[in-house]
Amino acid sequence: MVAPGLLVILSPIIFGFAFGPRGVCGLLAGAIVSGVQVGISMSNTGGAWDNAKKYIEHGNLIVNGMKMGKRSEPHKNAVIGDTVGDPMKDTSGPSINILMKLMAIVSLVFGKSFSTKGGLLLPYLDFGSVSRNEETMASLVSLHADGVSQHEEGVSQHAEGVSLHVAG
Repeated sequence: MVAPGLLVILSPIIFGFAFGPRGVCGLLAGAIVSGVQVGISMSNTGGAWDNAKKYIEHGNLIVNGMKMGKRSEPHKNAVIGDTVGDPMKDTSGPSINILMKLMAIVSLVFGKSFSTKGGLLLPYLDFGSVSRNEETMASLVSLHADGVSQHEEGVSQHAEGVSLHVAG
């Protein structure tokens, strides 16, 4: 459990000093979106396995005209699923919420340092050649769709896809 704990605590610190406050904002946004999805998925999956066992125990499962209940093969499988599902429903799903909160708190504690000393890698990255206006993006898409190969201002289009070059 040390490695996951260090991952949660050190990720915002590394991103903050490497990419500055905006890098931490991107990290936290991704962690929140994926954490919510994983937490809800784990809670729902655990509940579904628990409900499947109860469904079979009440004699509601009918296979080839036979009523399956306790001590049947599907019930044995449902018991194994319930053994895995209970921890997912009761502990793993809700604990993802704690991980998201911990990442946010670590980011807040070190926020001032990220603002003053963060962004150590930003001088080595060139985002100036990537235009964000809609016309340029539309022309890139149309050039790519036509299969035109062109190299211009650090952006190259090939038949395989679009790649952006980082200045080094």
